[in-house]
Amino acid sequence: MTLSGDVCVVTGACGFLGKKLVRLLLEEEKLAEIRLLDRNIQSELIQSLDDCKGETKVSVFEGDIRDCELLKRACKGAALVFHTASLIDVIGAVEYSELYGVNVKGTQLLLETCIKENVASFIYTSSIEVAGPNSRGDPIINGNEDTPYSCCLKFKYSKTKQEAEQICLQANGELLHNGGQLATCALRPMYIYGPGCRFTVGHMRDGIRNRNVLLRMSRREAKVNPVYVGNAALAHLQAARALKDSQKRAVMGGNFYYISDNTPPVSYSDFNYAVLSPLGFGIQERPILPFPLLYLLSFFMELLHVVLRPFLKFTPSLNRQLLTMLNTPFSFSYQKAHRDFGYSPRYDWEEARNEETSQTKCADFNNTTWLEYRHGTKLQVQYLLLTRKNADCASLFTQDCLNHTQKHTAYFNSSLPTKVIVHGYRALGSKPSWVSGLAQALLQEKDVNVLVVDWVYGASFAYNRVVENYKEVALQISVLINQLTKYGCTLESFHFIGVSLGAHVSGFVGTLFEGKLGRITGLDPAGPMFKSADPYDRLDSSDALFVEAIHTDSDYFGISIPVGHVDFFLNGGMDQAGCARSRFASMYGYVICDHMRALYVYMSALNGSCPLNGFPCSSYEEFLAGKCITCEGPFNGTCPQIEGWIHYA
Repeated sequence: MTLSGDVCVVTGACGFLGKKLVRLLLEEEKLAEIRLLDRNIQSELIQSLDDCKGETKVSVFEGDIRDCELLKRACKGAALVFHTASLIDVIGAVEYSELYGVNVKGTQLLLETCIKENVASFIYTSSIEVAGPNSRGDPIINGNEDTPYSCCLKFKYSKTKQEAEQICLQANGELLHNGGQLATCALRPMYIYGPGCRFTVGHMRDGIRNRNVLLRMSRREAKVNPVYVGNAALAHLQAARALKDSQKRAVMGGNFYYISDNTPPVSYSDFNYAVLSPLGFGIQERPILPFPLLYLLSFFMELLHVVLRPFLKFTPSLNRQLLTMLNTPFSFSYQKAHRDFGYSPRYDWEEARNEETSQTKCADFNNTTWLEYRHGTKLQVQYLLLTRKNADCASLFTQDCLNHTQKHTAYFNSSLPTKVIVHGYRALGSKPSWVSGLAQALLQEKDVNVLVVDWVYGASFAYNRVVENYKEVALQISVLINQLTKYGCTLESFHFIGVSLGAHVSGFVGTLFEGKLGRITGLDPAGPMFKSADPYDRLDSSDALFVEAIHTDSDYFGISIPVGHVDFFLNGGMDQAGCARSRFASMYGYVICDHMRALYVYMSALNGSCPLNGFPCSSYEEFLAGKCITCEGPFNGTCPQIEGWIHYA
C-alpha cells in the first residue's frame, strides 16, 4: 500500500526525526499535500525540500501544539498524522507543567482534533524511556513487547511520554464524525542517532573541552542498541503504509512497537566513542567515579536543585534517573514491527556511522607554528562556509563545491547575499576566537551565506612579512568570487567584513573588481605600514559601492584617517571605555583591547543591543567643543547609527 494522493500532517517537522521523516515522505510517496506543524518553522528547511517535493504541496503551520485553532486548520482534510513533536528533557531543566502541557495535553488535543476532522490514522512517536529502566537498574537484553518488567517511572519526561502514549493507544477505535474509526499505534525508538543529533554534538563539545577525550559515564557492560534516524523515519513510513491495509490495521491498532536496527549493542559511552573516534577522539578508560559514588553525588545535586530553586536557576547536569539509564543494559528487538508491518532497517551500521561521521566533522581554521613559518609554509588560504542550515558546523568550501560534487554544496545559496569575513594579523598563528560569534550574529540578523577566509598561514609571526602577503591573499579570494559570479552570484551581493589588516585585504579585493563589490566594512583597519600608503594599497572609498569603517584605536594599531564613505570614530577613535590603562593589566587589556573594540561594537550593533549615534563633524576636538550637529531638533535623523548602516545594506 502507498500513501499516494493523501494529505498528511507531521508535527515536530523541524525536529531531528521530523525533518528526516518529511524528506523521506517527499522522496518516496506521491502525497497530495504534506503539512508541517512546529512551534518554529525554519525557512531553510522549506528551501532544502525544493529538490525532492515534486508535485506535493508543502504547507506550513507554525504555532503551539496546544493551539486548538491551529490544530483544526492543520488536520482538516488530512488522512494521517505523524505526531513526533514533544519536549525532550533528560536533565530536568524544563518545568513539569510545560512538559505536561506539550507532551500530554498537546497529544490529547491533537487526538480530539483528529476525531473531529475525520483523520483515519495516527502514529505516535514514543520513547524507550517509557519502558524504563527502573530505579533498581534491572536489565533487559534483547527484550520485546511482551517482556515483563516492573517499572514505576519517576522522571518527569518519562512520565509525560508514558501518559501520552497511553492516551494515544486508548484512542484506537474511536468513532470519527464521518462514521469511520481512528487507528492509532505508537513507535518506541531506541536512542536515535544520526547527522544533526544534538546529543552527539554535545558529547563532542565536552570531549573538545577535555582535550579530545570523551567522558565515560557508562559501564562497558551496560549495553543498549541505538537506532539510526534514517531507520526510525523508515519505520514511521512503513507503519503508515500498513495502516492503509484493513487486515494490518486491525492487528496494529492500539499497539506499541520497539524500533531498533542492526547497530551493535554497546554502552552509551562506547557508542559515542564508536561514532566520534574517526574524528580523532579518545575516551576515558573508566568512569570518573565508581557508580555508587556517582549515584550519591547525583542525589545531592538533586537536593541542591530543590533548595536553590526559589533563588537560583540551577539545573544539575546529572541525576539519578539519567545515571541509571546510562548504566543499565537495556536492548530490544524489532521483530514484532517486522512481523506486523514489515519494518526492516534500510541502513546498516557502517553506512550509518560513516554518514554520522561525515556530517559531524566540522571544518575549522588551520593552526600554524613558528617552525612552519621558518620553513616558509605557503599561504594555504581556505574558506569555511556557514549558513542557517549548518550554523553550528562549518563546512570547507572550495571550487569543487560549485560543481556540486560535495554534499554540503546545498548549504550555499547563490540567490542570497554573501558575507565574507576576513581576519587580520595573527601574531602566534592561532585561530581568531571571535569568528564564530560574528558569523552567528550575521546569520541571526539575516538569512545569508557566510564565508570565512582562513589565511592564518600567511598572517602569522613577522608583521612585515604578513603585509607582504595581503595582496596575494586578496588575489586568491578574487578567484573564488569570480567563480561564484558564474554560478548566479552578483558582485553587489558580496559584503566583505575585514578586521584590522583584513580590512585592507578586503579593500584590495574590491580594487581588483574595480569597486563593484556591494559593501566593505572595515573594523579598525590596520594602521602600521598603511597610514601613509597610497589609496590603491589600502582600504579606500573607491573599493566598493559602499565602504564604512569603525575606528577604535587610531593612535596605535588602527588607521587614523577616514577610509570610507562613512567613518565612525568611537570616542574620537582611541582609548575606549572598559579597556585597561595600567601597564600591569593583561596583555589583551593593555595592548589590543582598543583595537578589537570595533569588532565587538559591530557585533552588538548587529543584534540591536548597542545602537550608537555618529555625529557628523570635522574633528573630535570640534565635537568636544560643541561645534557639531546636535542630532536633535531640526537635525533629528541626520546622524547615522552604526546599527542603521548595518541594516541599510
